[in-house]
Amino acid sequence: MNTMQAKEDTAGRRRWWAPLLTAILVTGTLFTWWLANRADHEMRRDMLRQAHLVAQAVNDEHVKALSGTEADLEKREYGRLKEQFASVRQANDECRFLYLMGRKDDGAVFFYVDSEPADSEDCSPAGQMYEEASEGVRRVFDTATALVEGPVPDRWGTWVTALVPLADPATGELIAVLGMDVDARTWKSSVAARAALPVGLMLLLIGIVAALFISGRTPASPKPVLRRLLLPLVALLVLTLASAGTLLWRQYGAHRSERSSRAGKEVAQDLGRDLEMQAEGLAVSVQIIAADPRVSQALRGSDRDRLLADWRGLFETLHQEQGLTHFYFFDANRVCLLRVHKPEKRGDRIERFTAVEAEGTGKTASGIELGPLGTFTLRVVQPVFDGQTLLGYVELGKEIEDALQSIQQRSGGHVAVAIGKEAIDRETWETGMRMLGREADWERFPHSVIIYASQGRLPDAFAPLAYHDPVGDQEQGAGQVIVSDGRHWHVLSSPLQDASGKDVGTLLYMSDRTTQDAAEMRTVALGGTAGAVLLAALFALVFVMLRRTDAGIQAQQAALKASESLQRSITDAAQDAILMMDPEGLISFCNP
Repeated sequence: MNTMQAKEDTAGRRRWWAPLLTAILVTGTLFTWWLANRADHEMRRDMLRQAHLVAQAVNDEHVKALSGTEADLEKREYGRLKEQFASVRQANDECRFLYLMGRKDDGAVFFYVDSEPADSEDCSPAGQMYEEASEGVRRVFDTATALVEGPVPDRWGTWVTALVPLADPATGELIAVLGMDVDARTWKSSVAARAALPVGLMLLLIGIVAALFISGRTPASPKPVLRRLLLPLVALLVLTLASAGTLLWRQYGAHRSERSSRAGKEVAQDLGRDLEMQAEGLAVSVQIIAADPRVSQALRGSDRDRLLADWRGLFETLHQEQGLTHFYFFDANRVCLLRVHKPEKRGDRIERFTAVEAEGTGKTASGIELGPLGTFTLRVVQPVFDGQTLLGYVELGKEIEDALQSIQQRSGGHVAVAIGKEAIDRETWETGMRMLGREADWERFPHSVIIYASQGRLPDAFAPLAYHDPVGDQEQGAGQVIVSDGRHWHVLSSPLQDASGKDVGTLLYMSDRTTQDAAEMRTVALGGTAGAVLLAALFALVFVMLRRTDAGIQAQQAALKASESLQRSITDAAQDAILMMDPEGLISFCNP
């Protein structure tokens, strides 16, 4: 009776386990399909947003200077755009190509510039025709509307491409289309990686249901081994999975912190190297000027008119070609005879550190110094001697803005500089910022002001790291991750020192790491999912082995009971007395 009831229970379980397993499989398949489509949509949205950021950083004047012919190869604007695109591509691991396209009057599409080195076989030189231009590319030229298309094949491969129109701010006329390519295989792998965690959990659920289904195929019976070991095994599985996940997450956090710190130091070092190279170039120029006999004669006679006539042309040339912004002549007492860049202002005594150092050492002195307008200027001061007699000094200077722009273009990030209010006069600083066309918000921060921001205005999300403590210490490369407008930014701060070694400001470097962080998180999720599935498979194997052990024990017990039953039936039917004795002579069995 009990056996028949057990069989009926087992059959009942089979009737609803099978539909449940089928429902889970169907639901899981549909969920996986939906999740993959959702991941693809989110990735396209993120890619388009990133392409918009790159497009905003493109100098439209550089684009308008290009003709879309081989003549562009010799233009400085072409070189700068190519360097900028190469830096952005290098900062984005998934981006394979970055380029600008134009369209001729007959509708033919061509390349202005791309991110590939000139000697690369994949390089598209200026003016190269793009015969494979897709309908999406032509639609952007026609409608000036950004989009993401693909996968679309061309001669270089198969790509998912973000397309963003670039317009002339003055006229609104379309001047180019920016394209950003991601390899279709990389794209599909990223979509699969995003779906890996829920798919893994679904497989784990299916495995659990299957295990329960299998365990329900046999009638309920005592399971001495499985009953005693199942709970400890489940606890061990959960503990192992949690420990592995915690360790993996901590390693990821340590790696990200180390990478951010290293990036902050590299940015500060890059700025230092750029300024050092520029200082060396200015030193060569200022030494040549100081050695010119016309300078000695004019300084000896304090002839500012002659100095202006002799050197105005050189200043204009250096200003145009090398960004020179300051050109001074001082007398032997460091009184300014002439500012070639601003002749109407003279007669003030120069107390800057570089001038004082040049006076004290009698040698060339250089370094960055904070001017009264609140701008950092790289200055090089050269004493002028006639034998042993000091006649005066020559100083050349340039603002460090071009060095900051160079870092931004090479890295693909954004740069800002904050200085302490104690180092400048408010009225003078506000006047200077307005002259330079920059924001002059003195009240925005309690101790600092922003003198340069590549975004135009430093976003509020980054404001806490712009704090400059005039008495505190700033850690080199210190920073944090900040989420702004759905993007993950690694914001790194480093102290900025003037020529005297004094901390007078903070250098902020803001790197958009959304794509890289998402890729790393997908790797972490994929690793965690793989580990969970592996542990679940191991658990299933142990579960099956324990069930087999229980089944073996049950079979042995059944055989023993059958043997005992047979023995008892034989002895009960015997007409003679049957006695069984143990080795000590004690009777252990006697038939009735």
